Amino acid sequence: MCIAESGEVYRKEDSKENVVIPDIALNKSELTLEKGKTERLIASFTPAETPDKGHVWNSSIPSVATVDETGMVTAVIPGEAVITVTALTGKKTATCKVTVVDKVVRVT
Repeated sequence: MCIAESGEVYRKEDSKENVVIPDIALNKSELTLEKGKTERLIASFTPAETPDKGHVWNSSIPSVATVDETGMVTAVIPGEAVITVTALTGKKTATCKVTVVDKVVRVT
């Protein structure tokens, strides 16, 4: 919305400039975590100079793995979930398959 000198409120028409819709990617496409452990996923944009790097996170099965607004994944119970990050500009997405396992016991 814009306000004219007269005080009228109006919608600004879309500009004719080319708008670049950025690609979004994650640092991992698969992740295995022990129950109760955490790991942060990192979202990146191409081009790197993308002015609006706003994005949101989502878990397909929050009872298996949750994700917060910073990309921190928490393993809840054994199973599989998909973490999705969605760019606010262009709505492109990237995903990471998360496998939650019981505690790994190392045998020597």
